[in-house]
Amino acid sequence: MDQSSITLSVCMITYKHSEFLATAIEGVLIQETNFKVELIISDDASPDRTEEVVQKYLNKSNGSIEIVYHKHSINMGAIPNFEWTLKQCSGKYIAICEGDDYWTDPDKLQRQVDFLENNSKYVLSFHDRSVVNTKGELLRKSSLPTSIKRDLNFSDLAQGVFTVPTQTVVFRNCIRNFPKDFSSVLNGDTFLFLLLAEKGSFYYEKEISGTSYRVHNGGVWSSINYEKSLKEAFKTYNFIYNHFNKNPLLSRPLLNRRFGLLSYYWKKNKIKNFTAEFKGIVELIIVNPKLSNYFLTKSFKYLLSPLRSKRNNLPVD
Repeated sequence: MDQSSITLSVCMITYKHSEFLATAIEGVLIQETNFKVELIISDDASPDRTEEVVQKYLNKSNGSIEIVYHKHSINMGAIPNFEWTLKQCSGKYIAICEGDDYWTDPDKLQRQVDFLENNSKYVLSFHDRSVVNTKGELLRKSSLPTSIKRDLNFSDLAQGVFTVPTQTVVFRNCIRNFPKDFSSVLNGDTFLFLLLAEKGSFYYEKEISGTSYRVHNGGVWSSINYEKSLKEAFKTYNFIYNHFNKNPLLSRPLLNRRFGLLSYYWKKNKIKNFTAEFKGIVELIIVNPKLSNYFLTKSFKYLLSPLRSKRNNLPVD
């Protein structure tokens, strides 16, 4: 397929997803579009049957969808592989579907591309998703709070309370150079969406729902312990905060991530770690004095929460 004729690239990174990968690929192949699509499957040196699964589909490319498969010789890690694959995408638009997730709405890509083609102020289209288990059984019909089932902008995303569901997005292929720290974080999608939000608004497509996020033990976040997940969340926002020149909008979510570590070390009685996090919060408040009242309120609520819990458990006369 002539790369210049490709309208949309599907970025599909995979590592040890042989159990789920066929479903992910099928979800792309069922798409009905009036434009050319390339599905780029980037295998991060999987030790399982991933390559065998992909080989069965390589000759199934139809007139509008072509499959491109690459297997790395050594394991890069999820986000370096994600960045590498994004850079291989030649389409005007990019969609994301990891090897353990899948789509079921055949009109998904056509609808999202049609909207972006006709609405230049928007850089990305997203929608709701369901959550399923390893067997594809429904755990939650919707994963988006009602409060964010709407269009979003940089300010909304910078608050750091949520991010859009990665496997639902279609966005303009407009980032040519990624920040040097992009591959160092575990929340690569959070970083990517903030970079995109600098360039335009995000459109919420309420008519599309045929996308499923699969929860399993091999997922990026489910495979690490709680302390490490807190550290990675803070690390991501620290990089983001510095990349965006310490934008005040990003200071509160950064404090929240650091507060998560602070409270964890307090519970675990790790005084040295607690002291280091408290020092970091003080330094952040010195730069952003408006955070002081927020931090005090948050701390007060945290200290009161055990008392509330005990009071609620008292026997009733």
